[in-house]
Amino acid sequence: KSLFVLFKNWIEVPVDPRPLAVFRIWFGFLYLLNLGLLWPDMAMWFSNDGVMPPVVHRALVAGTRVNLYQLVGYSDETITLMKVLGVLGGLGLMTGVFAQFSALIAWIVASSYAWRNPYILNSGDSLIRIGCFFLIFAKSAQAYALPSFIKWLRSPSKTLTVHSKISGWPQRILQLQLCLVYLATGLWKLSGESWRDGSAVGIVLQ
Repeated sequence: KSLFVLFKNWIEVPVDPRPLAVFRIWFGFLYLLNLGLLWPDMAMWFSNDGVMPPVVHRALVAGTRVNLYQLVGYSDETITLMKVLGVLGGLGLMTGVFAQFSALIAWIVASSYAWRNPYILNSGDSLIRIGCFFLIFAKSAQAYALPSFIKWLRSPSKTLTVHSKISGWPQRILQLQLCLVYLATGLWKLSGESWRDGSAVGIVLQ
């Protein structure tokens, strides 16, 4: 019973917003970095004339999910739309401008290219989608956000900002998710001889 109470309090007690704000900024940077690495090859991976044209995609990818292709169909213009919205979403997360809405936009973009060609992605892309999804519900812009900084600059007194605490459960879910990711990854790699002897790291670095 005491462990349950501790766990319940750990989830429900409001928390300092600054750690989540730091995570939001770092996550936004990684999101933009991932998008930038994918950027030059998007036409090859996602266009109608690329390696997976619509007829092949329909044969290989069953089901659907929330994505931009549901709105515009198999259109090459969706690639441009993903680029624009992806940059806006990533910048919004980094700066804290409409952070929750930016997380929603970033999640839709990540879900869109994951649905369009899931065969080029890895677990890092899945983690990006999960992180974006939980940041939709987190008040991550209560600290270290551009709007607050501008407001502070315009304030004549320049007093130190007192950060009000925020709901803790979105941050706790992200913490648990990251712990589970590293636990599952560690256990999976222990089962592979190339990971145990170190050669897998060499292959990855090459």
